[in-house]
Amino acid sequence: MISRGPNTAHGRGSPVSAPAWYTAANTAEWVALPGSTLTTSGVGWAGTNPGGTGGYSTVVTAWSGGVLNTVGCYYGGAFHAGTFMVLFGGGHGDYAGNELYAYGPLEDDSPAWHRLTDPTIPAPTNVARLGGYPVSRHTYDTLFYLPTLNKMLCMGVAGNYSAGNTFNVGDLFDFAADPGSVNPWTTNDTSFPAFNGGGVGVYDLVGGYNAATGKAWGIGKGNSQMLGVFDAPTETWSSYSKNNPNAASRSKAAVDATHNILVFMGLSGVVYAQDLASPTSSIYAPTCTGTSPGAGDNVLEWYSVTGRFVAWDRTGKTLYFLTPGANPAAGGDSWTWTSTTPAGGATPAAAHANGTYGRFRVNNGTLRGVVLMPLHNQPIYFYKF
Repeated sequence: MISRGPNTAHGRGSPVSAPAWYTAANTAEWVALPGSTLTTSGVGWAGTNPGGTGGYSTVVTAWSGGVLNTVGCYYGGAFHAGTFMVLFGGGHGDYAGNELYAYGPLEDDSPAWHRLTDPTIPAPTNVARLGGYPVSRHTYDTLFYLPTLNKMLCMGVAGNYSAGNTFNVGDLFDFAADPGSVNPWTTNDTSFPAFNGGGVGVYDLVGGYNAATGKAWGIGKGNSQMLGVFDAPTETWSSYSKNNPNAASRSKAAVDATHNILVFMGLSGVVYAQDLASPTSSIYAPTCTGTSPGAGDNVLEWYSVTGRFVAWDRTGKTLYFLTPGANPAAGGDSWTWTSTTPAGGATPAAAHANGTYGRFRVNNGTLRGVVLMPLHNQPIYFYKF
């Protein structure tokens, strides 16, 4: 695996808390992160083509997302502590490579891109996995970071390479494992929920992780769908029948960890919520006031410090904030939209037409802010809280 950039502050010790780029950034403004353009980083796979009409850049452009790893990753022969934006995607006829890319640690003065794994060659094709390694797929909103395990959960397969079908399987990637010695991928399919519509990985699935409970939730669209939950402490699955006719094909959901509510926006711009403390209850649409991002491929993240959701409208500097009421359950208080448009700072590139998904993440840790990767050939942007 290839890595680039200095990492002298990162081995198994404590990460630097205030790197130069963060100190220089103005609060409530966007900044382009140094060395963060994937296609000019030099880490993209350039060996034997695993297959597909596109190259490694389609891990971004082919309806795919990522996670924000807040513990650390193994690369370059050692484990490096810190915060990383991690990408996994491709799939269908676009790209067969199943490698992972990570940008970070954000705690460094000069974060850099790293290829955590090389693609499997020959690539898994029209199977869930081959030799213990997963098939490439569109990842949409099916990726979850589990900080207590320092693993990434792939909740099913959507748009697999190369037929574009789906598989009801669960894959886990261990960020602490040395891929030169062991396979960092394991499977967890026992009692895996069938989300219908051809499988859990259909493009309408949205989900979120609740750091307070250690549970990752996913829900499909349509009648007689499933609400599935992976419990990280026990690494077990549960599921509940659910009617969810609300279109959310390119959205990203999030969990209000204070009230334990899964929230997403439909393509019409309507906010929908599921009370996770009562998973058999119906999905509801809370009354919202204020100006929202509107209709389209909306992304949401939960900012635990202020107890509200953060959203972006696919282009421009403006961030939107959705604050649940004191009693946000069905029939309770109204929720409130507000927004802010920085006067200065950088302007993020517009999102790719195929969606942003998990490349929009909030860091609730020491380096508080929004991490946004709109495109493969543009920088990663950071909004400092």
